[in-house]
Amino acid sequence: AETNQLTAKVWRDPVTYLPTRADYQYTAANARFENGSARALELVGRMRVREPESRVAVDDSWAWWGALAPIELNWDGEIDGLELRGVPFDKIEFAANWSAPEFQLKHLRLEQQGGTLEAVGSVHVGNRQTEASATMNLDVRALEPLLTPKTVRWLSQYGWAQPPQAEASVRLILPEWTKARPDWRNEVLPTLRLEGHVEAGPASFRGLQA
Repeated sequence: AETNQLTAKVWRDPVTYLPTRADYQYTAANARFENGSARALELVGRMRVREPESRVAVDDSWAWWGALAPIELNWDGEIDGLELRGVPFDKIEFAANWSAPEFQLKHLRLEQQGGTLEAVGSVHVGNRQTEASATMNLDVRALEPLLTPKTVRWLSQYGWAQPPQAEASVRLILPEWTKARPDWRNEVLPTLRLEGHVEAGPASFRGLQA
């Protein structure tokens, strides 16, 4: 990066010397990485260790989440001028929160070539219940370098003058955290619930105009 700056303040326990709270802010300008670059990046975060009497009970089923259970985390961030695998994004804003037993994506907004995607979501670690919802009017064809070949072939069947307006919500139960190779088709797919709404102007499917 052309510039890098991290500012942090940490509070520690006077007996154990372990951190009990931390506030930090990170900024960078003209950052470059393996698959792209960003003109500007800012991340503001907070960490707090919960008092023992307020902590959630965990067991082995939490796997690596168990180590995070005593900690509360918050993030707010913004990325301007991001380019990822040749796909430009004008701005990305996000905010997230972790307070056991739940991780929350409180806000995600992507702006790209006049279109937007906004989403929220949550994961309950104890029962693995996952929920998310999103609204979008991005031209997904502009995202092809980020998609799998199978998805690109599927999208190639469709055409439109203006990107469709789409809303969707999803609910599912994730596989057990301790499973290295979960059976997504038989374990997760039966729990999936998907609802959505799509509205488009002049469009086509395999050449059939509508």
